Order: sequence, then structure tokens, then C-alpha cells
Amino acid sequence: MILVGRENERSMLLNAYSSFKPEFAVIYGRRRVGKTYLVDATFDGKYAFRHSALPPATDVGQSEMSPLQRQLTHFYYSLLSFGLKPTKKPKNWAEAFYLLETMLSKKENERLVIFLDELPWFDTPKSDFVSYFVGFWNNWACFHNVLLIVSGSSISWITNKMFLDHGGLYGRPTLRIGLLPFTLKETERFLIQKGVVLSRYDIALAYIYFGGIPYYLDIIQPGLSLPQSIDQAFFAENAPLRNELDNLFKASFGRPEAIRDIVLALNTRRDGLTRDEILKQIGKEDGGTFSENIKSLEQANFVSSYKRLGEADKRYRLIDAFSKFALLFQEGLETHDEHYFSNNSSSGSLNALKGYGFENLCFSHVPQIKFALGISGVACSAYSYSLKKDGAQIDMVLQRKDNIVNLCEMKFTTEPYRLSKEDEESTHQKVSAIEKLIPDSSAVHPVLVTTYPVGSSRYQSLFAKTITLDDLFAI
Repeated sequence: MILVGRENERSMLLNAYSSFKPEFAVIYGRRRVGKTYLVDATFDGKYAFRHSALPPATDVGQSEMSPLQRQLTHFYYSLLSFGLKPTKKPKNWAEAFYLLETMLSKKENERLVIFLDELPWFDTPKSDFVSYFVGFWNNWACFHNVLLIVSGSSISWITNKMFLDHGGLYGRPTLRIGLLPFTLKETERFLIQKGVVLSRYDIALAYIYFGGIPYYLDIIQPGLSLPQSIDQAFFAENAPLRNELDNLFKASFGRPEAIRDIVLALNTRRDGLTRDEILKQIGKEDGGTFSENIKSLEQANFVSSYKRLGEADKRYRLIDAFSKFALLFQEGLETHDEHYFSNNSSSGSLNALKGYGFENLCFSHVPQIKFALGISGVACSAYSYSLKKDGAQIDMVLQRKDNIVNLCEMKFTTEPYRLSKEDEESTHQKVSAIEKLIPDSSAVHPVLVTTYPVGSSRYQSLFAKTITLDDLFAI
């Protein structure tokens, strides 16, 4: 298997493998980000045992077996495939882990790599899975030559059960790897490895639509344009991503319908909503359940939170690119046109998505923007800002610790952007508004982030620095 990027993560796993002491690695990240692929590409052929849990049944009555029985039966067949002699199927997780220990005890002269994929799915109602899993580690695995690797797409489950809850799993993991989406540079490497030839403009578009998620980027096929690949993924007969958004919510969150309502609300405002504004939109009262849901969205990197200059209330902003894209083309849309995207690729709604999607791309590449500005070592916070006076939008404010505030204007264009008198007036207005909110000891430096170097005009000196698409691909 060929692994693109993930050099640091792979090195961490190999170091754990080479330590020859009991290791417990936890890999977490949103669905489709490449957790399973990372582990398989690193340890394929070295497993003493590998098992992936069944996803939760989506329909009541889908199986005659209970959720616990389904998982245990599936686990038993994996044990058989790794060398367990046929015996009675386990009736609970105590018996299942005993069978695993029995099988592994016959391989004790080797490094035992155990991979349990999608661990949260094991934890079905009334299964007491966590207790028996803790017992497996505490009473057996931690005394043997074991590298135990677990992964999960339900980041809230991983965080709450393994990192925050002071119960049996607290403090047990020896290695944590939070797997993030690809950067633009890694996306380009991934597509090149697939034999896909696209301009950096189209790669940036793919990032705007899919957000650097390898599984989604993998739908882009050699020899096809980006719109053709999207048509095949979303609108063709049996399109693989047709129902992906619902599947994404169901696989990643314990309350998918409530999560969906919050995402729909946040999708209405590019600069985000306050807690009270979200509750008003979804028609719910404040409470613990809402707090858990919004926290889960933050932990899964679907939503970011920030406080703007001069405001006390935290705002929540939808940052998951795929959710934004899928909501635009799938929510309430009924079409039998298998070329729907190609036929609507210049629509007003899609052009608007490209504009604020580029802003989203820039927020996920703040390290690259800081590198281009020469301030990689300077701490700063990044957020968007709406001027209260006329509602004008500042695409990104970089509030730095060195008494500089970068006011960043984003322009995603198909050709070099030519600055105008309107740009000058708008920029001066925004600079003046920000200057009123910051200490006298600070200064505002306007920055333009755009696709290509700006075209020649009398207003070229308007911005202190111009950052181009190539700068965002740099690191």
C-alpha cells in the first residue's frame, strides 16, 4: 500500500512498534480521513489480530440478532480467520476477549500487533464493552509484547471515554494520534500519485468541495475533469456519495438528527452563530444535550468557535467543507440528471460556495499564511468579522501577539485580480473599523490572499502583502 503524507504519524506508530514494550495507541479523526488506511499501510502483514466493528444498524429489525450478538458473531469470525480453533461463539465480551487471549498466547514469541478498528461501534447498549476491554488491557495485554491500536470516527466517544473520563480507560493510552485532513500540498501529492492531472486552481476547488478528506478526493479519476468526477460520485446511478452526508452524521455522532439540525443552522451564516442564535434557529431550549452536541461537532472538527473583537459571546462556525458542499447540492434536490454538476457548475449558488469556500480553505491553512508572512513563530488567533455599521465582512482577522493585526481579504478568481477604487474604499473602511477596537500600541496591516499575483493597477500598493495559491501549497 502506498501512503501519501502522514510521515509523522507513521513514524510515531513505527516507534511504538519498535519499543518492544506494551503500547496502546489511539488514532482518532473524522470519518473518511484515512485512519484505517494509515494503520494498514504501516502494519499490513504484521497483524496478530485485526478486526473492524460492524457499523450500527440503520433500520430497526435489520437483523434478527441484537446489536451485541451481531458484534460478537462478527468478532468470532475474525478470530477464526486469525487462527482460533472453532469453538462456541462468545455470548458476551468477557468470553470474546478470553478467546482472543487464548489465541494470542500461542504467538507470544513475536511482537503482537492488534488493531481494533472503529472502537466506538463495539460499545452497543447494555454490552458492558468498555469494562471488558479495560480488563483485556489491564489483566493481559499490558503484561505481554503487545502493540494495541484502536481507532474511531466518533471523536466525542474517544475523547470522553479515553481521555476525559477518569474511569478504567483514563491514562491507559501511551500514544494519541489525531488524524487531520490533508493540506493542499498533501492533496496535490495524493492526486499526482493517482495519476490525476489538474491545475492548482482545480485542486483548490476540489479542496473547497471535499476539504482534504482522502476518501472523497479519491473519487477524482485520471482522464476526467473535476466536474465529471463529481457527477460520477454524486449524481450517476448508484453514485457512491449520494447518501454520504447522512451516513457521515450517523457514523460520527450519537444524536445524528440533532447534529444535522445544528449543522443546517450554522450553514446559514458564513461567520457563524452564537449559542442563543443556534438555539433560536433550531427551536430548542438550552441544556446539557445541546452542549454535548455542539462540543461533539467541535471535537470532530466540523465546527470551530471563536470570540470576535469587542464581543463577549462565543460564535460557532461551520468549517466542514464536505457538509457545506453536500448541503448545497443534495438538500431537497431531486434530479435525474446524471450530469447535474457539469450542467450547473457556473450557477450563482456554486460561485458563492467557491467564494466562502476559499475563505474556509484559508482558515484551514493559517500556518501556510503565517509562513508566507514570515511570522510562523508568532502566536495569533484567526477569525472572521462582520462590521456592525453596514454588515461588511472581513474575511479573516489575524490578531497577533506582536502588536500587529493582519486584515486579510480573500479573492478566489480564475485570473489575476485587478484592484479597483472600490477595493481601496472598502479596505480603508475595514482598517478604520478594526483600529477602533484594538489598543493604540497595535497597527493594522492589510493582506490580500488570492489565486494569482494581482494584475497591474494604480492600487497595487493597497495591501502590505499579497499571498497567492502557490504560497498555500508551499508547506
